[in-house]
Amino acid sequence: MFKVLKEIRISKEKLLDFLKNKKLFALAIILTTVVVYIPNYSIAYMILKGLGINVSYAETIFRQVFLLFAAFFFPTPGAEGIIEGGFSVLFYASVPRYLIGMFTVLWRFITYHLVVIVGGILTLKILNLTDIIKED
Repeated sequence: MFKVLKEIRISKEKLLDFLKNKKLFALAIILTTVVVYIPNYSIAYMILKGLGINVSYAETIFRQVFLLFAAFFFPTPGAEGIIEGGFSVLFYASVPRYLIGMFTVLWRFITYHLVVIVGGILTLKILNLTDIIKED
């Protein structure tokens, strides 16, 4: 137990030292992270716009960020199912009842399932395992 606490203390000291001595590098990391996440978190907003629903871009982003942080505390493997339910609840006030299911399915498909499918296909191509796809 003391070894764990020692490691936590050392990690904290190193992080504070990094933030103090490498301010520009830390800022660059934060900015890069924001740039990487913006397209992913813009998908819900774009789907809503496509469905003809006017919502605040910032509000849409904040709801998803809240969901991301809340998902860390769900005791399910990968928070599967909880993410979709939480997403529906967070957007229930902004999206008409008859569209909330379709909106949630579209959002999850584009942000998760499509990425897994494309990643799987590219992995097979990169590893030169495309024969698996062609088998009958």
